[in-house]
Amino acid sequence: MAPTPSVRLFDAVESRVARPDPALPPHTFRVTTADGRFELTPADARDLVHGPGRTSPLAQAVWRFAVLTARSPESPPPWDVLPVWLALPRLRSAVHRIHRRLRTDRNDLEAAAVLGVIEGSLRFEDTGDGLAGERVMRTATGSAWRLARQGVRERTVPHFVALTDRRDVLWQPPEPGPDSWELQISPPDRPDGLTAPLHFTVSRERLAGERLGAMAVGIGLHDIVHRARRPRAGRRIGTLSLRPAGSPR
Repeated sequence: MAPTPSVRLFDAVESRVARPDPALPPHTFRVTTADGRFELTPADARDLVHGPGRTSPLAQAVWRFAVLTARSPESPPPWDVLPVWLALPRLRSAVHRIHRRLRTDRNDLEAAAVLGVIEGSLRFEDTGDGLAGERVMRTATGSAWRLARQGVRERTVPHFVALTDRRDVLWQPPEPGPDSWELQISPPDRPDGLTAPLHFTVSRERLAGERLGAMAVGIGLHDIVHRARRPRAGRRIGTLSLRPAGSPR
């Protein structure tokens, strides 16, 4: 038996409204504006809210009808997903753009966008500026962008123990010397990785000092440099400066 292909969330919402139960009466957007009462098919309503007249009183009346209908506990399917269905053209475009740029999983992006529509619908308020529906869709696309950007900061990395067997691709450190440092991690790593991120920071002054000390040891002037840096109070015997090799004095 062949596996059943998974249905994406957006496609499920599309099918829920576009192919309703034939036993139910046809869907109609019944809205009222100052110019009178209007009845629109779902397709005409969606074309209106995404077309040149998307800020018109009629388009805002369509959004108000969809949101208030979805909020009502008596609304039968598919009226409960009308705001999501209305926003689908914008949501599909946003998810495609985010996935292409940040490679976030499409299913996660679609779920975040739908939750954003629900959040925007709960805060829906027709202020008369013609942008009530726009705010719902901005909330939805913003939720998808936030999810994707969070995923960029959280990258999955292979477990270090598993990498130790790949010596052909790992950088091999030099043999430790008498002045080498050893890093000890406590608590130890777990099967799913380290228990906390590690951050190593050093000031610009400390970095310059380390470089200067390494150079002094390399050319056999450690004692002179040590005294020139004045680790203790005393008479200054000279000054040292660090500059890139070959730079003008």
